[in-house]
Amino acid sequence: MKRLICILLCWAACAGAHADDLATGIKAWEQRDFATAQTIFTKLANAGNPEAQFLLGEMVGYGEGVPEDAALAERWLGQARAGGHKDAAESLVNIRQRAARRADIASYVAGAGAAPTLVQFGCVIPVFPKESITQVEIRAVAARSDEWRKCYERYAAQLAQPAPKPPADLAKLMNLVELERAASARAQAQAGAATAASAEAAAFGRASDQWYANTRQYATSMEKVTREQSDRRQRELDDITARARAAADAARAGK
Repeated sequence: MKRLICILLCWAACAGAHADDLATGIKAWEQRDFATAQTIFTKLANAGNPEAQFLLGEMVGYGEGVPEDAALAERWLGQARAGGHKDAAESLVNIRQRAARRADIASYVAGAGAAPTLVQFGCVIPVFPKESITQVEIRAVAARSDEWRKCYERYAAQLAQPAPKPPADLAKLMNLVELERAASARAQAQAGAATAASAEAAAFGRASDQWYANTRQYATSMEKVTREQSDRRQRELDDITARARAAADAARAGK
């Protein structure tokens, strides 16, 4: 379906007496004045012009600014092929494939699968305990956090790339409006995915910070408890030692 305008103009230049009319129709199509293009192509197609028959067949076959009509497209493309148009046979195949893959086209136009979520990409936020009380657990939580951060960076890098274009075998079956809508939908999907990813990253940051603060507080608290217990044991030891010395001194004085 997608023909370069320069090629179309070349065809127009070779169209004999109707070259000017055909060029005008092509220019109208290029400017998206589809009503004018259809009027001109229809007039020339009815007059037996294979190029106009081909263009009119593509226009109605793809619904390019006019109601889509596969049966009418086959009629005009069939006449163009009978008139010797070299691309009419391929276009007929494409029109039939378009009908067969209508669901794929609609899905792509809607932006389905344009951008996976973080979870679909494989970045699952780790579950943070309230606090970690052993070095083994602290290292395990930290390792899971680092793994998620690296996954998020890969995901963000992918989202920064332009929205993927339709695969070539599908793009050739889509009209201009469908291609534009697909590009817009996929760009919006990527923007939405980026917003959602930012929110998840913020949630990860809050959970990580809370875990770190609680773990640090627990460690500080335990350090204080350990120090107090050590001080208490030292005082007890000192008291026992002092009493032992006092008893020894009393025993020596009794002698």
